[in-house]
Amino acid sequence: MSPATAKLECLDCQAKVAVGMPIRVLSSWTGSCTETGYQRWLTTDKETDAIEWKRIAFTKTEACDEHHYKLAVSCSTKCVVRAIDSPDTSTVKLLGIYPAVPGPLRFKLEIRDPRSKSVVATLTSPEILVRAPDEVTAFEQDRKIDEASKVAWFAGHGYFLDPGTSRAGKPPTRGTKYVAPEVPKPPESADVGRPRVPDKLTRVCHTRTPGAMAWRPCAAGIRTGDDVRIDVTAWEGVERLPWDLTLINTAPDQEAWICYRAEAALPGAQICMRYGVPAGEHTLHWSGLGYAADETIVVGGDS
Repeated sequence: MSPATAKLECLDCQAKVAVGMPIRVLSSWTGSCTETGYQRWLTTDKETDAIEWKRIAFTKTEACDEHHYKLAVSCSTKCVVRAIDSPDTSTVKLLGIYPAVPGPLRFKLEIRDPRSKSVVATLTSPEILVRAPDEVTAFEQDRKIDEASKVAWFAGHGYFLDPGTSRAGKPPTRGTKYVAPEVPKPPESADVGRPRVPDKLTRVCHTRTPGAMAWRPCAAGIRTGDDVRIDVTAWEGVERLPWDLTLINTAPDQEAWICYRAEAALPGAQICMRYGVPAGEHTLHWSGLGYAADETIVVGGDS
């Protein structure tokens, strides 16, 4: 038997996070037991009908020497903490720390022995930059009470903005990740035999300082390290085409843009996001459905 060890692990401290999206922390105070032996049983040979013993060696490891504990959580800015089960009785727990405001955040967790009151494990997070969501929909009056929250989108995830309205006992989740559907064969247009292809894209570019709530037009200048958002809609004539396009950033680096749809907030359009864009000239290549277009955005200095 290995001795019980109290452990804390932050699963999302290096991930990009927004207001209302949980930073997940795993905690445990347990050891492990390894059992080695043999399993024996009688078997009959199908050809000779002889009865004989067979045995097989086995090794199995299970959790044991489990300790119950209490968790203490403190945040440098307003946060909401949710868990799967009670921290007073659980030996393995997944916590969600939900930032409530944008800006820099640090948090500290302690595992405490409820009998001796001593602290047996501590985790202090690095400074985490909490962003505002990319988009938020208004409150919907017809929602059930346990879902009575605005819906937010960030980095392609859709989630309830207020974790306090989620059903008690639900595990912390980063929301539902947008997955582009398989692109069907575009229907033919009025011209028989000609597939429908966008004849234009409309693009609206926004930028903001990370941790800020408000977007500003890209024409006002994009600063180094800004978040950049482009809302793009594909058109054939006056009709929106609902199929997803791909955005590739060709310079100065190859980090991918995140493109997804948030239909309730932006019907018929894609949101394409790049967080913390570096300085330089960025050539963007749009492609898909037989359409291609290039554009360039310039990211200036820090001022």
